[in-house]
Amino acid sequence: MKKVFCIVLILLASLVGVANAETDVTSMTDEELYSLRLQINQELAVRNKAITIPEGSTIADLFPDTVFAKQIRDSIGAFSINDIVTQERLSTVESVHFLNKNDGLTNLEGIQYLTNLRSLLLYYQSELREIPDTIGKLFYLREISFEKCGISKLPDSICNLANLSWFNISNTDISSLPDDFGNLSALKELDISYTKISELPISIYNLELNTFKRDGLDFD
Repeated sequence: MKKVFCIVLILLASLVGVANAETDVTSMTDEELYSLRLQINQELAVRNKAITIPEGSTIADLFPDTVFAKQIRDSIGAFSINDIVTQERLSTVESVHFLNKNDGLTNLEGIQYLTNLRSLLLYYQSELREIPDTIGKLFYLREISFEKCGISKLPDSICNLANLSWFNISNTDISSLPDDFGNLSALKELDISYTKISELPISIYNLELNTFKRDGLDFD
């Protein structure tokens, strides 16, 4: 019975990012197992805590970038970016895509309110310089592209995306991956081609990648 409990526990721990699939819980003491279970419960509590939108907030209030706000308006079927919005309506948004050079996206502030976002595909957004830490709250996010965007750094919180399976940062000025990048246990496809990355974090070797593109880089 303990063996079954341990298997379930490590799978859950891996999913929420407090351990990886290679962790040997069968050799843990009862105290260590209890501590791990507390970590899992705490992480789940944080993720399940409702995001509260200030009463009376409009789309424009929550998403200061007008280009971003207009896409959210269209996604939820609102009339104007000045319409009052609820968390329930924002939770219906599953994709955010900016694919053209003339889109003019400059920031992603407010993205944490898109709690059911699955797909974030950004291409050619040269005016986008920074990714907010709040992206790490998007537990259901499965695919990300920042290809040819103006960003030069990834927030550490990107490592919290336990369901991320496809990640593309090619042709950016990004020079490093976060130390805990290996926590992305669901990641299967990674493209870091033509970036400024010269060294990989040790944790990346925890990943079981099906595809790893690194064209134009100097390391093996």
